[in-house]
Amino acid sequence: MAQFINLALTIVLHRDHELESFHDVGFWNAFLAVSGTFNFVFITLFSVILLSLRDDILQTVKEQPKRHTSMIGTLAKRVWRSLLPTLFVPSPRLPFEIVDKIVEHVVRGPESCSTSDRQRNINACSLISRTWLPAARQHFFRSHSFTIPLTEKRFDDLQALCHSRLCTLHLAKIKHLNYTDASDDIVKRFFEWFASNGVGGSGTVNTITIGHRLPSGASYRNLDHASSIISHNFSAVTSLRLQGLAFTSYDQFSGFLSSFPRLESLACAQVVLNEINLIPQTLSLELHTLTVDHASFFGSLYGRITFPRLRSLAFIDLRLVYDNIEDRISRLQEIGFMLEYTGRQLQSLELTCEMCTPVSQVYRLASTISQTFDLPKKAPLLRDLTLFVRKDLLIPALSFRYPHPRLSSITTQNRAFDYRACDFTLQKSTPLLKAFTFPVAVAGDGKNGHIRFSASEVLYFKQQLLGILGPDMPWCLEGNRLRPKFTLT
Repeated sequence: MAQFINLALTIVLHRDHELESFHDVGFWNAFLAVSGTFNFVFITLFSVILLSLRDDILQTVKEQPKRHTSMIGTLAKRVWRSLLPTLFVPSPRLPFEIVDKIVEHVVRGPESCSTSDRQRNINACSLISRTWLPAARQHFFRSHSFTIPLTEKRFDDLQALCHSRLCTLHLAKIKHLNYTDASDDIVKRFFEWFASNGVGGSGTVNTITIGHRLPSGASYRNLDHASSIISHNFSAVTSLRLQGLAFTSYDQFSGFLSSFPRLESLACAQVVLNEINLIPQTLSLELHTLTVDHASFFGSLYGRITFPRLRSLAFIDLRLVYDNIEDRISRLQEIGFMLEYTGRQLQSLELTCEMCTPVSQVYRLASTISQTFDLPKKAPLLRDLTLFVRKDLLIPALSFRYPHPRLSSITTQNRAFDYRACDFTLQKSTPLLKAFTFPVAVAGDGKNGHIRFSASEVLYFKQQLLGILGPDMPWCLEGNRLRPKFTLT
């Protein structure tokens, strides 16, 4: 606390000598570096108050040079008398650009600063004075993500909020609309109101999420009327996320997707078609990124929509229960069909295939997965691969018939596998490999939550691990290819 008061007094008592630097952004950068994010509000508020009392302070110092206790008490009384009326009065001594600079610094904060801490700091900024209030409130809605109200009352409350003079939720700043489980009537009213505020058409909204939560036994949600409203008002959308939806037919589904000419990213989870055309007209989408689960891909996309420019694919198959070994083999073969259908231009692939398999069936599945995951043939341009498979199938999935010409980065979630066999397989299948990332469990010390290891701890853990794995993974160790990711157990 003494350091903060000294800093504030230094700013006040030397203002005449530092008048130019006082209004300089560089000066305030140094000021923030000294004060820190959490305590800068106190220093700034204290400095502003002391500036208004500067003459009194100098006079008090002259009159009582030796009576330090009396001087501090006198100063404290005068500061306290000025505290309340100063909180919500204009603060003309700080230029507006400096206020914005300080507020922006607080909003960013260090990486370790939590969202709640940032919000608390923003609230503190808004309470300094009327000058600080608008600058702080501009950051109250920084995520640019907005969820459509689920009830009529919430929608009416939203309209009332936006009509308020104190509202800082600017619709024109919204970039992500989230439409989850809202009724069609509310959706229609919302989009009509949204478009009436000049946000529709070629506005700033670039991502729309349309979701329907599917608890056990629930049915899919039909997207009939809402699809036409969304496509009509937001043709500039570049990213679309769909979940738990049923389209009447392929024509409706393809028409909905083609109504977004700038679409670059598509995510589909549990998306089905009620009517499937036997010979559909193929639609070509110029997507760069696709995230899709097994049911959506083979139920809505495979053989119906092509992706000539697809660069990044995340494919998820989370079916854990299978009837027999033939069912499991068929599932793996379908993943091979998917890779052949989408992999020509792929540069990044994230593949999740979590199937519970008895140990007695692993050998047959290993033979199948080695043939179906033929990435040098099906994805020759691939550079980054992320695999989420059971540890018994990791090495077969990486055992290609021919070396991959470009694959340089592999990430797996498996904590334990045959390190010696893995090193031999990587050397044979991926000669250009630069990074092999895998998790390593580190015994905890009673801590919980998300813990970030320091650089020295990571270095120590890595040295210990490399000493253990060196004899089993000489090729990876020699080329500095191992990238362990340490996690607490």
